Amino acid sequence: MLVRGPLRILAHRHLTLNPSSFRRRFDFGPAAQIAWRKERRGCAVVRVAREDATLVAANLHATANRDKRLADAELLRAATFVDGFAEPGEPVILAGDFNLTVRNSRTLPRLTGPEWGFEGATETGIDHILVRGLEAGEASRWPDGRRRVGGRLLSDHSPVEREVA
Repeated sequence: MLVRGPLRILAHRHLTLNPSSFRRRFDFGPAAQIAWRKERRGCAVVRVAREDATLVAANLHATANRDKRLADAELLRAATFVDGFAEPGEPVILAGDFNLTVRNSRTLPRLTGPEWGFEGATETGIDHILVRGLEAGEASRWPDGRRRVGGRLLSDHSPVEREVA
């Protein structure tokens, strides 16, 4: 993650979302296990100082496996990790390529419910910018022209961005 002044990073951590110790907890069948093992996925989290307060920002990239239960398990693992990193009441941004939509995820509706208190899951698409304890605008998708560099696409799908107060 990149942070520019006047913001500064106070602490950072990383979590591997699909280590073998985690994968072994699930019985998704041998083919899914082998495919899941090949995709090393992670979540990076930072505590950022801004003026007289802090916030936590996290980025993850969940597995792209066809079995969405795997990405759901990784998303819940990442959210738990980030929630544990954040101080009580500290604002949190949880963003990235979740490889999940609101329709095919069990975790996204939970995260945006009263128990977790996040908001901002996009109705379509697999990239999300969830916030808790912050005012934020609507997510907007990048047009194809913005994600082209030298004629090449930077991503296989349109990333999203969101203004946060």
